[in-house]
Amino acid sequence: MTYDVESLYLTLGGNLVGGEEWQFGTHWVATVPGISLGVALDNIGLDDIRDAAASWYGNTQNMFPNDCHFAWAKLAWIGLDGKYKTDSRMSELIPPRAGGSTGGGATSYAPVQTSLCVSLRTDLTLGDANRGRVYLPPIVYGRAPSTPGISAPTRTAVLNAFHAMMTQVSGEMFTVENGCKLAILSKKNDGKHRLVTKFMLGDIIDTQRRRRGQYVETYETKAWA
Repeated sequence: MTYDVESLYLTLGGNLVGGEEWQFGTHWVATVPGISLGVALDNIGLDDIRDAAASWYGNTQNMFPNDCHFAWAKLAWIGLDGKYKTDSRMSELIPPRAGGSTGGGATSYAPVQTSLCVSLRTDLTLGDANRGRVYLPPIVYGRAPSTPGISAPTRTAVLNAFHAMMTQVSGEMFTVENGCKLAILSKKNDGKHRLVTKFMLGDIIDTQRRRRGQYVETYETKAWA
C-alpha cells in the first residue's frame, strides 16, 4: 500500500514525567502544481514553528502541567512509500518549555497515558482520508460535575488554543513556494488524500494504550489469610 502524494510530516514533541515523551504529527501536502517539497523542506521556518508550539504549550489556558515540557519540532519529507526521502530537519528548544498550569492541587493531575483527542475532518462524511486524529499532550483537568467528561469551557479553551497555534504553523508551511496545506492521508487501496477543513474536540478523555506499558507500577500489598 502506498500514498497517492508525497507530503511534509511535521512532528511536535516533548517530555512527560516518568521519562516518557509525548508527540503528535500532521501531514502537509503541496497544492500548487510543480512545487518542490525538497525546497520547501529546506526553507520552511522550523524555528518559528517550534516557537509557536512553545508559546501554545506554555499558555495557562491549555492546562498542560508544569512538570511536563515541550522540547522539539521535526520536519520530514515523506515519499509515496511512507518512508523518509531525505534526512529530516530538527529544531530543539533549549531549555524546554514547561506547561503553564500548576493544576490547582494534586488531585487535578490526570495520569499521563490519558489525553484529549482532536479530530481532523474534511467536508465529507464518508470515504477514505476523511478522518484523522491528534492526541494532545496530557492536560491538567477535572471532570465536569455529573458528566463523564471535561467541561464545555475547558473544551472550548483547549480547541481555540490549538486552532490558533495551528494557524501560525500553517502560515509557515504555506509561505514557502506558496502551497503546503494540512491534509489527511490514507494508504488504503491506491492511496488517497484530502485537505482538512475543520477541527473537532470532544469532551471525553481518551487513553493512549501504547503509553501504558512505559511506566513502572508501584504496588501496595495486603496479606489475605
